[in-house]
Amino acid sequence: MFVHWCSMRVGIFGGGQLAQMLVQAAISLGIEIVICERVPDSPAARYTQYTVVGPGEDEAVLAAFARQCDVVTLENEFIDARLLRRVEELGTPVWPSPATVAVVQDKLSQKERLVAAGLAVP
Repeated sequence: MFVHWCSMRVGIFGGGQLAQMLVQAAISLGIEIVICERVPDSPAARYTQYTVVGPGEDEAVLAAFARQCDVVTLENEFIDARLLRRVEELGTPVWPSPATVAVVQDKLSQKERLVAAGLAVP
């Protein structure tokens, strides 16, 4: 199903300052944002009316979050890639992909991929 980007509802795992800046930029583009955060008063939650509060590891929280979003992204690289995989299993696309996030989280895997691509690594 095609959804025009202006009518998308984008989910963000995390509600800190980086998510807040994403929300502020999205507002100017008419994009609705849903935040998934453990606490109700996160910096990003102050700028959006859509917040799912609770740990992403909680299946009910994760399902409620995924159902409200056309696509999900993350505030930072520290979001557990397993949660992102679960969101995909629930039918909501995730960008960057959980596989990419897993590589970013594993420094050895990153270096191996860089070496395989012919790039010098320290």
